[in-house]
Amino acid sequence: MRARATAAAALSLLAIAAGCGSDDEGQPIPPRFATALENRLDRIQDSASQGTPEGCQAALDVDPEVQQIIDTMPQDVDAEVRDALTRSFDRLFELIARDCNEQDRAETETETTPTETETT
Repeated sequence: MRARATAAAALSLLAIAAGCGSDDEGQPIPPRFATALENRLDRIQDSASQGTPEGCQAALDVDPEVQQIIDTMPQDVDAEVRDALTRSFDRLFELIARDCNEQDRAETETETTPTETETT
């Protein structure tokens, strides 16, 4: 599933972003916020990798939690880091939703396509 690779990329971004920020631009992500986001990424990846509609929904259900973590970061966290995190997670959830929809369509087509024995 592409979402799994995307989650790995987002996790890498998070690790990089956690160290970003300078006194001129703002502070880096505090460790407890970085850990909370990493935990949500793990949940997203575990859920999405199930390859089931329930797994997809569970992955997408983490979105409000992620947004709350980002929204409650201290105001001195670099604004560009915040924006990058928001965009990255938004993209991750978009890809998961797309992958889930493609998976649903493929399953529906398989269920509605008559087998060879049914058509003869």
